[in-house]
Amino acid sequence: MKRWQTEWITAVLVLLALLSTDSWAQSVVLRGTATTTGNHSVQIEVNDTLRKMGRAIPDQPVLSQHQKELATQALKQIQTVRTTGRYVLTADSAGQFSLTVRLRDSVQFSAYRHFPQRFAVHDLQRQPQIHIQLAPQPCKEYMPCQEDAPATFVFVGRKIRVNRAEQPYYCNRISMDSKFVGRYQVLANASGLLPDSVLEFTAYDHYGWPGFSRYETVLLFVSRYCGEYVQQKYMYYPLYKTIDGRWASPVMASDLKHPMAKEAPKPRKIVFATPVEIDITGSDAEWVKEQYPAPYYRMANGKAIAEYGNFVDELVKIQQQTVLKARGVKLK
Repeated sequence: MKRWQTEWITAVLVLLALLSTDSWAQSVVLRGTATTTGNHSVQIEVNDTLRKMGRAIPDQPVLSQHQKELATQALKQIQTVRTTGRYVLTADSAGQFSLTVRLRDSVQFSAYRHFPQRFAVHDLQRQPQIHIQLAPQPCKEYMPCQEDAPATFVFVGRKIRVNRAEQPYYCNRISMDSKFVGRYQVLANASGLLPDSVLEFTAYDHYGWPGFSRYETVLLFVSRYCGEYVQQKYMYYPLYKTIDGRWASPVMASDLKHPMAKEAPKPRKIVFATPVEIDITGSDAEWVKEQYPAPYYRMANGKAIAEYGNFVDELVKIQQQTVLKARGVKLK
């Protein structure tokens, strides 16, 4: 082979190598500022990383063991991503940032109660100076209900659905709770008379999905504030049928420990139509002893099995003597 042929082949190979290189995979450094109208810090996220990783965490009241394991793993990965600062970082107090990205990446800028902005890296790179100014979301004034004595109802309800709801953005009020809307079939009125056979109400919970959403049938306590039904916070009992066809709930440790429970009905021996069993596998022994005390529960095969409880009318009286009394709420 002649020299010019060798050189020509070499040139073609080099050209092919250059053409096969993904230029969009090249790394670039972006520097700029990202600010808000107030003093809120701006989070910078590459390729919507947190939302994509968060998909592994189901947003539902009850998780299977496998789902719990996946969620735990996802949370660890999210924490690692936040720590490394490769895909998620925060602009400094002056709003300045510097991050290494690829040309094919996208970058999102977000801050509390501000509209997020997303850009393609190649678009940001064309700007002489990168300065992102996030616009604030509009807020509305919170107007509390002025009803002095809202009516309170207690009913046996069967779940139709419970959905997460968006919290309004108030200018003059900050809520640390998540908002949910429940829709339940009214099986029986235990106190007060609800006007319809189906009730929709709002619930607020600081810890995530409200506890009642984990059960099919519950005893719920709701109050009507200016025409809107709202759950008395954290107040419910899971209900199960007994062998004589009545509704009853197993003993709740919180009822036993309440400082005002002296005059409340005491737990009674109850035989449920289907054994009420709580899986305690892997739970801390002291926690189990506190939450499912003997003789109200017996332990067998990694489960706490309810032996005692109370019927619906007794459950209402328990709350009248304890939580409702402490809150100044009276039933008619």
